Amino acid sequence: MKKLLLTLIVVLISFETINAQEDHFQFQGIPIDGSVDGVRAALEQKGFQYKDSDGDIVTMEGEFTGKKCEIALLVTPKSKTVWRIAVSTPEYFSWHDIRYDFNNLKRIYIKKYGNPEKDYHFFSEPYDEGDGYEMTGLKNDKCHYATYFETESGSILIQMTRFAKILILYDDNKNTIIHTTEKEEKALDDI
Repeated sequence: MKKLLLTLIVVLISFETINAQEDHFQFQGIPIDGSVDGVRAALEQKGFQYKDSDGDIVTMEGEFTGKKCEIALLVTPKSKTVWRIAVSTPEYFSWHDIRYDFNNLKRIYIKKYGNPEKDYHFFSEPYDEGDGYEMTGLKNDKCHYATYFETESGSILIQMTRFAKILILYDDNKNTIIHTTEKEEKALDDI
């Protein structure tokens, strides 16, 4: 009877562990959950290399969708739990190239996650697509290309930045709440 009870407890704990991992958003099959050291080690096993650590951000480098990218692990201020993974491409020097890669990434994400929740593609004055000054508009923060996907466990934002890069943010819903709570607690401690 004790063996049966012990076996049942082990099975229930195993299911709970599996369910807990499935409840978290994943980046390259790695749950965005747990300590920064654990997520970093899992990414290193996939070929990413540690680059630097600065406060609540750990940066790594590695190949992502065929490009050498910078990966940032953002952690909560107190528990040091990973809540966001940010991927940044190298800088682009051509509007054609950055727009092509942005649209290609968007197409791939749509295949995996379905249609986006939000999708923006426009320029603010005085710039327009086709005017020949798209890269100037981008660097002046007048280009707004962003696509947002939402799932039950997290969200993804793909956007062009004023640094002429494509940024992809993976946010885990549960750990974003932890991050917000810990950030507010830290602010309350400060005042």
